[in-house]
Amino acid sequence: MQTRVMALTLAALLAAPLVMAQTSVPKVRATIPFAFTAGGKTIPAGECTFSHLYGTGAGSPLWMVEDQEGRGQSFFITQAAYKQPNTRPSVVFNCYGSRCFLSSIWSSGEFGVYIPPTKAERNLMVAGVKPEQTVLFAQLR
Repeated sequence: MQTRVMALTLAALLAAPLVMAQTSVPKVRATIPFAFTAGGKTIPAGECTFSHLYGTGAGSPLWMVEDQEGRGQSFFITQAAYKQPNTRPSVVFNCYGSRCFLSSIWSSGEFGVYIPPTKAERNLMVAGVKPEQTVLFAQLR
């Protein structure tokens, strides 16, 4: 019995930071007019929600994107980034012709996250293809 209580207590302590992290950072929602790659997976065009999953703030490393039907889901690791204060929430893509890759996510305020290039994007860079940066304004949920 005492072992079971300790296990439940330990599980609650481990889960608490995840629950607090999910509620402390708003989700970023945007309508994306093109399919794009995030975390190595192609997400279809349409309304997408970008959710922070782990850590203590918007700049921590694990995020998820899903389309409005929940079909296209991808998890990806991010790096902290900074920008000017008082700017609108947005998502940024690097587009190489018809192939677009998620590049960064910005919530309101000074912080955002940068998504490192995938292997496919790095291959395009090495081939000398120049990206066109596309910025789409988003809403916080």
